[in-house]
Amino acid sequence: MKKILVIVIASALALASSSAIANKEDAGTIIGGLLGGIIGNQLGKGKIGGTIAGTVIGALIGNSIGEELDDQDREELADAQNACLNGEADRQYRWGRSGGRPNGEFVCVDGYHRRTKTTCREIRSVTYHRGEKEVRKGYYCKTKGNWTSVSVKDVDMSVAAPRLNPAPRQNQPSMNTSLSLLGYCKDRTHKQFAAAKDFAYNRMNLGMNDAINWANEYNETHRCGTLAEYADRYEQIFDLAYNIINLNLTDARTMALAKVETTTAEKALRMRKQYQAIHNLTYNVMNLNFSQARAISLQWLNKDGCEGPGQIQRLTNEYQREFDFAYNGMNRSYSAARTFAANKIKKQSTCGELL
Repeated sequence: MKKILVIVIASALALASSSAIANKEDAGTIIGGLLGGIIGNQLGKGKIGGTIAGTVIGALIGNSIGEELDDQDREELADAQNACLNGEADRQYRWGRSGGRPNGEFVCVDGYHRRTKTTCREIRSVTYHRGEKEVRKGYYCKTKGNWTSVSVKDVDMSVAAPRLNPAPRQNQPSMNTSLSLLGYCKDRTHKQFAAAKDFAYNRMNLGMNDAINWANEYNETHRCGTLAEYADRYEQIFDLAYNIINLNLTDARTMALAKVETTTAEKALRMRKQYQAIHNLTYNVMNLNFSQARAISLQWLNKDGCEGPGQIQRLTNEYQREFDFAYNGMNRSYSAARTFAANKIKKQSTCGELL
């Protein structure tokens, strides 16, 4: 095995150095993926999907963190990945140890391949080390019992999603007329239908039949000439949900569809800043875990009257000041100082009960 390993490493180095476009990071990823496959194959003997787990190590774990993993870390990581890909979806699979070692979690969400209809999964890796958090995502489909990496465009993650109507036909929410895009479009030239179908297929990642149905429904429920505004709103909200809040593809799309009718693109940008500010307070300053911080931040977005980013920064400064006073001035324990500071800012916030 040692001789084979040397040959593979040499081949990987030759491949990385021969590429005219690969930079150092690219080369590291190529080598990381190959070594990950070898590691996974060794660790995965007797386990389901050992080789793919190792390959995912190279793809979903950054090279800088991967270099610090020891044998036990890699084995725990491979076990967590295998459990995620082959076990129950929509739950966390933890790996790693305490004491400053790298650690993290995987969450998998079910989907299917658009063309072959085979089982697929989105796998999200969250890695923690030295106070830093790294989030990466990948998409894998099962072929002849093996998990194979695919493009996100090849995968439909809407298996468990609600019906994807652009808007309900009745009981419409009341809203300012300048905000509303609702109405009806005769679309005699079919231009809006073609644009809506293209948007649904390429940007919402719906299957072709779903995209056609969505485009028909859009014309039935929205005025002509509104698709560009709808798409801009959707993209802003989806980006917030998927890249900032770290929801999976299905949940991010569901959130965007739920808010797009009542949220302008400008409001979505304000929501992004508001979420980032409250998440920074709860996750980085108050040291809540990721799930708790995200839950509070989402409630903060959805509750009327909660403070905006500037006011949240004031609360953040106040929390740090009160924590320092309790911890250093009053000599309270770390936990007691956190509680003391949290109680102080709760009284100063409209949405203090969420904290």
